[in-house]
Amino acid sequence: MIKGHVAVVTGATRGLGRAIALELARRGAHVVAVGRSTTDTPHRVMPGTLQQVQAELDAIGAEAITVQADLNDLAQVETIVERVLAWKGRCDILVNNASYTPAGGFFEVSLNRWATGMGITVLAPVRLCQGLLPGMLDRGDGRVLNIGSEAGAYADAETGAHHYQTGGAPLMYGVTKSALERMTVGLHDEFAGRGVAFNNLRAGQMSTEGWHLMHTATGFDDPVESVHTPEEVATAVCWMLEQPTSVSGRIIDFAELVEQGVLPPRR
Repeated sequence: MIKGHVAVVTGATRGLGRAIALELARRGAHVVAVGRSTTDTPHRVMPGTLQQVQAELDAIGAEAITVQADLNDLAQVETIVERVLAWKGRCDILVNNASYTPAGGFFEVSLNRWATGMGITVLAPVRLCQGLLPGMLDRGDGRVLNIGSEAGAYADAETGAHHYQTGGAPLMYGVTKSALERMTVGLHDEFAGRGVAFNNLRAGQMSTEGWHLMHTATGFDDPVESVHTPEEVATAVCWMLEQPTSVSGRIIDFAELVEQGVLPPRR
């Protein structure tokens, strides 16, 4: 189901996005790795560039391209759609992985940063779906996987029903991830039975570059052995993408993937 398919992965310069792009490539997908960081315009604190990802994809013999885009700029999001369709004429798998996490409490996160979070985590996936989903529906085959977060699992304030530990994630981050979950289910409701699967991975902690940065900056006492690696989660993502398209409208968390034997257990 993955071999020979065209897969678009956002936020692919580091962390889970990079791991997903590489794992899809190993399984024979034609990969479009989308990110913002390049050799000329690197991230100010974290490693990872599109050139490095392209080199890694080339090293495993993948048929792949990279697209630089700021997902908070809808005009640049439009260029992703154009590049994908110009390259292969279609998209079979869309993984909306990119997100934005500001530091600070409610009064410390400005309205502009809220707008950035909504732009990257919600509006960019909306536009990518509007541009790439029609072809999937026409062919009657496709998969859209949104990478959410436990921070997006809202709870009843009094009873704590469906409560998840958010690890101190900013409210804005959780709100955008909740919106992404709602969009996932809404797309399933609208297009169910047309051969396209819409699912959401409610991701937990992973030992990404960002996790290590926060671990150092805040003095987290979580040992690295207690969290999953991006590579482990990327393998689980590919397992999700290989399920029949009738498996759709699902919000799947790490606990379910561990129960399925797809992810190893962690403390």
